[in-house]
Amino acid sequence: MNVKTSKITLNENMHKVWLDTNVLLDYLLRRTGFETPMIELIRKIERNEIKAFASIINLIHTHYQLRKLTTEPAARAILQNLTKLIHIQDIPPDITSRALSNSTIADFEDAVQYELALLSEADFFLTRNLMDFVSATGPVVCSVEHYLIFSQKL
Repeated sequence: MNVKTSKITLNENMHKVWLDTNVLLDYLLRRTGFETPMIELIRKIERNEIKAFASIINLIHTHYQLRKLTTEPAARAILQNLTKLIHIQDIPPDITSRALSNSTIADFEDAVQYELALLSEADFFLTRNLMDFVSATGPVVCSVEHYLIFSQKL
């Protein structure tokens, strides 16, 4: 069975998602309104139904936010557990030039993340900053939309 939305067609095979920093923080900080979709996504990752990717950039930003709320050892332990679930995409040298040349995404850091998602062959780029990716060529969705797609409620 295929799940379809306006520009997304998927089959039942495992798919890949790129996790932007804000959706990682939604999960880790249990942000109201966003925690349920992310908890369900993490469960699917744990059951090997979904393969998730992020970059060291995501981990650095996530660490910074966690460190404000907890101790250094606790923040590192949280990230160590997280990296057992998600694949950390290497950043090859050509990503810099690809991101700088990406005229559809204005913010350089967003362009780097998006280029890495393309490199990892992610089916979805999950973020809460949808406006930053309006002109992106691939499926960019928020975690709630992703949750609805895979709950077959769309």
